[in-house]
Amino acid sequence: MNSLHHSWKITTNYLEAAYKLLPNEFEPETTKNYIEYIDNNELELAMSALDDLGTLFNASNEFWFQLEQAAINMKLLDCAVKFNKMRQ
Repeated sequence: MNSLHHSWKITTNYLEAAYKLLPNEFEPETTKNYIEYIDNNELELAMSALDDLGTLFNASNEFWFQLEQAAINMKLLDCAVKFNKMRQ
């Protein structure tokens, strides 16, 4: 179980790094779902919420890279490919 917790920590770090790259000018309500998901360790849902926010705010390449790394860590390769394409 220790390796699973380690993997969750890595994924959470990537998601938090992506979150910090979003613009600061949005309303707190906009990120409510992401915060709720991350607080409840619903990492795939948190990643999906960030995907929506990144699309809405035309996120940077670094944002999509962080999501790609989170997806790779979760072994969600279809998502990783999608996020990789968002950077190109």
